[in-house]
Amino acid sequence: MIDSSRLNNWRKETRRQLIARRRGLTIEQRRTATRRIARLIHSHFGILSRLCTAWYWPYGGEPDLRYLARYYRLMGALPTLPVVIDKDSPVEFWLWHPSIAMTAGFAGIPVPAERVPLKPSVLIVPLLGFDAQGYRLGYGSGFYDRTLSVVRPTPFTIGVGYESCRLPSIYPLPHDIPMDAIVTESGVRWLRYRGRPYRKRLKLPVSRAPADNRMTGHQAAPAAE
Repeated sequence: MIDSSRLNNWRKETRRQLIARRRGLTIEQRRTATRRIARLIHSHFGILSRLCTAWYWPYGGEPDLRYLARYYRLMGALPTLPVVIDKDSPVEFWLWHPSIAMTAGFAGIPVPAERVPLKPSVLIVPLLGFDAQGYRLGYGSGFYDRTLSVVRPTPFTIGVGYESCRLPSIYPLPHDIPMDAIVTESGVRWLRYRGRPYRKRLKLPVSRAPADNRMTGHQAAPAAE
């Protein structure tokens, strides 16, 4: 058992290393990984085309899945983005689409300028790091854990990140909440959903992956400086 002081120091240093590792990927490596991640999400979670889902605005070299959110919107889905209202409160999820006006939010990350809050059934959660138990290591603000601890019904969570950021363990604390599934360019890791395997609880339609020219609308996120 790692004491809290040592664990905090370990997480701080690990975050620094993971950020450097992610920034070390070339633009082409990120694009290739992102295409694989998008196709895996589409193949295994085709139900997203009919749901209200929380996506994220890519930051610091995270996989850019906005074009997939746009594609699902054309099929009738409702995409949202997380918005930090207060640094110590759960986030809200506001309606988003590619033509909506945006403004700078927490840490300068773009958010919708108009507040149209929704309750998504699924959260697509960016991973800085993750482990085999589904626990994620983020930037340390705790927004997702804080939100998942109070939102009811609890959304299904899909963590998204690069395989190179996998860790043996993040040494989870009681407030850390694991993802229900994790997707990297290497594949899909199915974890647990409210105490039962997700695929046994819900029957997901397996959708045919759309051609690349049908999933367009955003350029890839620029490389982090």
